[in-house]
Order: sequence, then C-alpha cells, then structure tokens
Amino acid sequence: MGVEGFSSYEKSVVITFFERVTKWISIGFIIFGLLMLWSYSKNNKDREEQTEEKGKIINSVR
Repeated sequence: MGVEGFSSYEKSVVITFFERVTKWISIGFIIFGLLMLWSYSKNNKDREEQTEEKGKIINSVR
C-alpha cells in the first residue's frame, strides 16, 4: 500500500477494500482478454486450414 492520510479509519477501510476489489476485477479482465486472443488466433488457424483443404480437394477434382 502507500502512505495515505485518511481522516477516519472507516474511509481507509473502504478505500483499501475498493482498491483490492478493483485489482481482482482488472486481473479478471486481463485473463478474459488473453483467452479471447487465444480463441481468435485458434479460430483463424482453423479457418485457414479449412480453406487450404478445400483448395486441395478442388484441385484434385480438376
């Protein structure tokens, strides 16, 4: 924590609790974002593989 000058104990408890909660929420958003990036890249890779397979099938038919 830091050196904060609070006028009352209740304010210090509420603010430190709020800081702790927002820290966990931000960590959750970071993890969610990383999972979305992973999912997007995996989806793109699968889509590219499917288009390559379609191209091979079409070329083999000709």
